[in-house]
Order: sequence, then structure tokens, then C-alpha cells
Amino acid sequence: KRAARFVVNTYGKDTNISTILKELKWTPLQERRKCHRLTNLYKILNGHLDIKHGDLIKPKPARVRRGHSLQFQQQHANSDAFANGFFIRTISEWNRLLPTTVTQPSLPTFKNKLPSDPSISAN
Repeated sequence: KRAARFVVNTYGKDTNISTILKELKWTPLQERRKCHRLTNLYKILNGHLDIKHGDLIKPKPARVRRGHSLQFQQQHANSDAFANGFFIRTISEWNRLLPTTVTQPSLPTFKNKLPSDPSISAN
């Protein structure tokens, strides 16, 4: 919010920050962070990042009724620190993506498709 005020050079108390953000057409920080997490998971799964994920990510059984065929088993956490970790948090977000998003053939097309996925702006 401070950055938006700085960009438009408006610091008054009566200024509506929501209006400023809409005028600037800035994506909320929460959505930007989610896109970055999902992009990193895409990179890990497709070998763009050298991170061993075999023990951390396991595919869901073949019987998928909803969603897409590239879903992963959701892990359960006993502590808040682990529950907010990268893999647990990102797998649940990944599983909510549309099939047309997760099956993109390249990283640039995945990045272009990701912001238009309905699960990105949903809380």
C-alpha cells in the first residue's frame, strides 16, 4: 500500500487505497506469491530446478474424479511450521489448478496461462 501511495504521490488520510490499486492494475501480493510458488513447483516437476522431490511429492491414485491427472497426494502436518511449508501449501494449490494450466508444454506458456486460472484469484 505504501508503494502505491508513493507511485501516485498521494499520502492523504482521506485517499482510498483500493481505488489507487485498481487504477494501477497491480496484482495483489497474495496472488503474486501464489503464482511464484506454482511456477517453482512446475520447474521442479519438469526438471528446470535440480531439487529431489521423490519423497516429498507422490501422485494421487489413478482414479481422479475431479481436477486433473497430474494431482498429488496431500500431505498432513502436525505443526504450523510444516503446514506452511512450500510443498504442503503448494500441492494443495496445484491440485486446484485447471487441467489446461498444468499440462502446458513449456515454462513460458505455463506462466502466461497461470494468471487466468480461476483458482489463482480464489482464496
